[in-house]
Amino acid sequence: MSNLNPDAKLPFIAQDEDTGPIVKTLINEAPGKSVMGWREWLTLREVVATFNEVTGYKAKTVQLPMGQFGFDCPPDLKPELLENWAFANEYGLEGRSDPDIIHPKDVS
Repeated sequence: MSNLNPDAKLPFIAQDEDTGPIVKTLINEAPGKSVMGWREWLTLREVVATFNEVTGYKAKTVQLPMGQFGFDCPPDLKPELLENWAFANEYGLEGRSDPDIIHPKDVS
């Protein structure tokens, strides 16, 4: 349970396979570039559907109103999480067409 839109796409990686090429790209690129590391973009709904399929459970996504938390959260962390979720809900996390972002398709 969070304030994140269950249809917002989130980046997922396989750390044992994907981090090497990401780090190599960061080292080889000129300063000022950022690397967006992802293998696949999935919504929370897609993650929960896969979880349900694999485990046999019947979990579901729940989007709480902004400012409410469905878990114990340190008070100092709450503002940062709220800002991150609001940003992801409004703008997404994929870097869109930012020319300073290098996407995996551009990693050699």
